[in-house]
Amino acid sequence: MAIFHPGYVTREMIDSEIEAAIKKLGPEVVRVRYNIGVDWKDDPCINFRIVITDAASHKEVLGGVSSRVRRILSDELSPIEKWSLRPYYSFRNQSEQAQRDHLDLEWV
Repeated sequence: MAIFHPGYVTREMIDSEIEAAIKKLGPEVVRVRYNIGVDWKDDPCINFRIVITDAASHKEVLGGVSSRVRRILSDELSPIEKWSLRPYYSFRNQSEQAQRDHLDLEWV
């Protein structure tokens, strides 16, 4: 079982908090996957891979949807403060993901 800084935080504790936050994201979000690793500067990070509906990816609403999702995850989880993990967010719509399911297994 991996332990994360600060204090004694287990992967299961992080998973539980993330699952609760995901439930608050709304119907535009189809699926959220994440992994814990290091970023380009070798700093600890959490990478969120978020699949949204095709309708939510239209340019008229995409900015609002993506901002709201990032804000909810940041506010609910506080990953930097709680776990010293810098959050990164990647978005795809359902159609784009359907074309890549066989290529990018970490998104599935």
